[in-house]
Amino acid sequence: MSAASRQAFGRVVSSSKKNGAKSWATNLNKLLNKAAADPQAPKRTSTLHYKLFHHDQVMTADALTRDNRSKQRPIIKYPSVAPPPSVSRKRDIFYQLSLDPRDFSTNPSILSNYVTEMGKIKSRDQTLLTMKSQRLLGRTIRRAKMMGVIPTLSRY
Repeated sequence: MSAASRQAFGRVVSSSKKNGAKSWATNLNKLLNKAAADPQAPKRTSTLHYKLFHHDQVMTADALTRDNRSKQRPIIKYPSVAPPPSVSRKRDIFYQLSLDPRDFSTNPSILSNYVTEMGKIKSRDQTLLTMKSQRLLGRTIRRAKMMGVIPTLSRY
């Protein structure tokens, strides 16, 4: 606050004590107008824009519509969980050769490519399989663990 603003604020406060009829909001508006008119006062710029609502303000029905409210919210793009179908169809061996992953439940060398070092099934992000192949492969790996073809807690 500049020196001129402080002096104006002191005058406004002292005059409000004498007059009593003026509200503090009116005094504050006067102070802000005088501070804005002062050429030596630093200009404040705000990057945030808030809508001010007053106790006597009436809102129209149009102000509460979906279009008016949605403009103010930022669009959040969530990270992708898995590759899109176009990518996974190109990278999926089972899809390209039209093979069923369930046929490989007794082949530990193929299944070990889709299991981590701790024996967990790799996610679709890592395997780049289609949704159907990933589901069937997960079922196959669980079946192979139950049959004892691959170890349950480590990689084969």
